[in-house]
Amino acid sequence: MTLVLAEERSQESMKAALFERRTVVWYKNMLLGREEHLDLLLEASLTLHDADYHDREQLRVKITNTSDVDFRLRSKGEYGFAGDTDLIDVPQHSTVSLTVKTGKKVNEIELPFKVLNALQEPKKTASITLRAAVKTEEE
Repeated sequence: MTLVLAEERSQESMKAALFERRTVVWYKNMLLGREEHLDLLLEASLTLHDADYHDREQLRVKITNTSDVDFRLRSKGEYGFAGDTDLIDVPQHSTVSLTVKTGKKVNEIELPFKVLNALQEPKKTASITLRAAVKTEEE
């Protein structure tokens, strides 16, 4: 399937997007496209939210995937995950809960990932950094 990144739903806009190569190919749960186009798609599909501490060093967070793609993420950040490896599967239209070992309390969490099933070119995976504010005890 070819995803066409048109500005609006019209023949003219679709034609312009195709001629400008604003497309992403989706084949067997693999996305293939230019970096700028994959970035737009990933940012629209994946969100980090509901970040709060359940103890002093472990932060609970949720990643939601609103797309039809099952994403496979590999952490490339400084934090580890309790009970999990650095591989995170986020199925289509679902939310995954993670416990992040931050070592100290932070006000904002930033989790960089490689998206293993999104290629910008052969053997070069796309990346995304998910961010969320951490809820304080007063909230």
